[in-house]
Amino acid sequence: MMHPDEFYPNLKAIMALPPQERHPQLSALHTQALNRYVNRLNTMTEEEALRPVTVGDDHRTVLQIVGHIAEWERFIILSAADMLIGLERPRLMKSLDGYIALDGSTPTFATIDEFNAYFAEQQKSWTWDKMRPFAIETTTTIHQMFTNPVLLNAERLERTVMGRKWLGTGEVIADIAVGWVLWLIVLEHIATEHVVELGLV
Repeated sequence: MMHPDEFYPNLKAIMALPPQERHPQLSALHTQALNRYVNRLNTMTEEEALRPVTVGDDHRTVLQIVGHIAEWERFIILSAADMLIGLERPRLMKSLDGYIALDGSTPTFATIDEFNAYFAEQQKSWTWDKMRPFAIETTTTIHQMFTNPVLLNAERLERTVMGRKWLGTGEVIADIAVGWVLWLIVLEHIATEHVVELGLV
């Protein structure tokens, strides 16, 4: 994964492009981030995965951080399906309602912290042999949905309502269709947000 000082200027330059030019450039950036993330998952040992993270007051293990990324990707896969069937306001852009868990249940969450705490608890007993393929399958699926020009192409992303994206730098990309916002959430998550916990810096 690239350093934030490299990632964010590149990302902002891409987002300044017209949608048709933006899509292949963002796809290339996502592919680069995906390859580094999946390589790390494939090389991580169970011992590494079960270590507590060492960032702030976070008490999760590295495995739970990977699970956290995967569950947000699953939520965005559901939102991506909404866009594929023509919804202008995909579910995650409306509220935290609409999540479907692996057992088919539909837990509801009042806040992002509640969502994160719920899955940290759900996954605390998972082995790395269970988590790794789950995370790789999820992250490669969402990558395919956004980068495949037949699926979530520029036209489909542009058909969503307008919104804005707060970046990890504190900067805002304003007046963009929320389809792009969802893509940026996925991309930031694997490219910069958890690089310390995952041992990618």
